[in-house]
Amino acid sequence: MMRRQRGLLGPLGGPWRWEGILQVINALEGAHPQVARAGPHLEYPWEGLDGRILWPEEHLQIAGKLGQSRQAADVLKFATLVERNFDEIFP
Repeated sequence: MMRRQRGLLGPLGGPWRWEGILQVINALEGAHPQVARAGPHLEYPWEGLDGRILWPEEHLQIAGKLGQSRQAADVLKFATLVERNFDEIFP
């Protein structure tokens, strides 16, 4: 929702402040099993097109990137700020 309605991010410093994090959140949402039904999945292994079993830590690009950067900490910081400012963001 925040990606579509950029004005909602005003209380958190504006959309420019969180642009990179919103891309990470979009990638994480896209790997949710209900969204990515045929895989890859964020939460558990999946079968690749060639029949091999693949798993998030090794075969999901966003999972590897989060472990090698500050992005995971920034996503948690963003989530904390949304929770703390929820009533102001969503009046």
